[in-house]
Amino acid sequence: MVSAKIHPELSAYEAAVEMLHQSANYVYQSALAWHLQPQLAIDGVDGALSWPMTHYQSQQFAERYAHHCILPATCVRIANKAAWTSLLQTSLLPAVQKTLGVTSIRVGAVYSHLCVDAHGSSASLTPRPNIAYAFGTLLVTLPTSEEGGTMTVARGGHSTTQCPSPLTAQVLATFSDATITSAHITSRRRVVLVYALVAVDGDFVKVPPTRDAALAALTAIAERPPLRMQRIGVRIKTCDRCRIASFSDLGPQDVTLVDALLATGRFDVALVQLKAP
Repeated sequence: MVSAKIHPELSAYEAAVEMLHQSANYVYQSALAWHLQPQLAIDGVDGALSWPMTHYQSQQFAERYAHHCILPATCVRIANKAAWTSLLQTSLLPAVQKTLGVTSIRVGAVYSHLCVDAHGSSASLTPRPNIAYAFGTLLVTLPTSEEGGTMTVARGGHSTTQCPSPLTAQVLATFSDATITSAHITSRRRVVLVYALVAVDGDFVKVPPTRDAALAALTAIAERPPLRMQRIGVRIKTCDRCRIASFSDLGPQDVTLVDALLATGRFDVALVQLKAP
């Protein structure tokens, strides 16, 4: 993109596009192999929970927690706590920080509760509200063969989903201003460790702008466009051997920009091939 020092009119476009790129950094997802997963022991259920649960454990679980969605920390123990805490601090949290763009502060995870859900409760996926310096949510969903229960994370015009897995634990992290909802669970139970992401030192956490905010900025530009800049070109990010013949050939970042421009209803977008003189 042309330098804003040469064409000051471009600075508004550059700021809006940067907002759009940053807005995608709102959710982290990964999977944990079985040997890395937390081993849970729950009051009233014999032994550490196995995945999938044994028939006897499932029976005990159903008898004691048939109508429970939220189990307090006092009912749950992590048998491999030292190993799990080490994995959180040295692997998961740094990856979460990098994806969410909060690398300038120390981030921790405060355990809130265990969600045991046979219905698809969205409220049970939210950390308790009295955790100091909380700015986000970290969910660790244990392996399950439940039917239904797909979780959706939505934030300011963006949304993504996470499906349950019978083989691996699913990790999801996002900001507190995102909305996490669950589809109805039609059979079996979902078991989720719910944590709050916190700023360890109480620092201010700068959250990324939303896609809606970026669209508003682009719309404002279109309503009062710079007099000398009616057509703006953006170089497509591609490799030397790639051939861009249509919009379907664009990479994810370029598709995001095209979709945003069209979503405003105020820009015409075209692919143009330029040849060096």
